[in-house]
Amino acid sequence: MKKLFKELLDMEEVMGLMLLSFEGEFILHKFVDSVVEKPENMESWGLFIHSLKGAKEVEILFQDAKIYIRKTVAGYLFVMVHVSTPMAMLRLNCDLALFGLKQIGKNRLSRSLLRGR
Repeated sequence: MKKLFKELLDMEEVMGLMLLSFEGEFILHKFVDSVVEKPENMESWGLFIHSLKGAKEVEILFQDAKIYIRKTVAGYLFVMVHVSTPMAMLRLNCDLALFGLKQIGKNRLSRSLLRGR
């Protein structure tokens, strides 16, 4: 699974990513730097996912960073990047990763996730 997101994580501006199911359960998370609080310890992911109401793409802008959220076949992909990140390059790398994720398919994805835990 991590191979799918390798090029995305190799981008210099990417600080980390999370893939959450539509119910708010963690499928994958990888951060370049340590995070103040581990994201899996936060209880409100399900509520946040529900609040997206099926949005295909969301960009949240902060003073020093951005969170790019993308709907996938498995749930939502969150990518944390520096504010200066070229979004066209980020979208392209997301497209490539999500194409691979789509190729795996929902059933195979579920089986591989169960084995990986």
